[in-house]
Amino acid sequence: IDEILIVLTHEHYDHISGVNWLRMQFKNICVLCSDKCGQAIGDSRKNLSDFGEILYMNLEGDFVPGPYICQADKIFEDEYKFDWQGHKVILKETPGHSPGSICIFFDDILFSGDTLVNGKETITRLPGGKKKEFKEITLKLLGKLDREMMVYPGHGQEQKLKDYIEIQRLDYERI
Repeated sequence: IDEILIVLTHEHYDHISGVNWLRMQFKNICVLCSDKCGQAIGDSRKNLSDFGEILYMNLEGDFVPGPYICQADKIFEDEYKFDWQGHKVILKETPGHSPGSICIFFDDILFSGDTLVNGKETITRLPGGKKKEFKEITLKLLGKLDREMMVYPGHGQEQKLKDYIEIQRLDYERI
């Protein structure tokens, strides 16, 4: 394998805490994320590991509690496209849950990270989250997609996009 690509869906520690461990296991790692995510993963306040109890593996291979940071190798703004083994991959910024949130479009499948979470409205109340950006940018983008598209969230089971949109619309009509 020439290079192992890790795509981060956003900067929160529960989505980045394996990066340094993977770097210890493999020498050919490339971490790719949005520019805003790349800035935040190196700051334990911005990636929220200062605020929670997290266990991560240190350089000696021991699990230890504490703040966690890592770094990106490649960053992008707005959108990043590439082909992988005949599949079209598009990474698209989807702010709201966090400043660095993205969705990964893999052919006609959506990996949403925490932009969409099964059965719940998108969480925008954490530091850096912005309900207005979610509504005006992300929800607008998602609303243009095929409602039958399968979504694989960062937490929970997969379901069709129409189920997520229905939950978001009910919440955001109250803004």
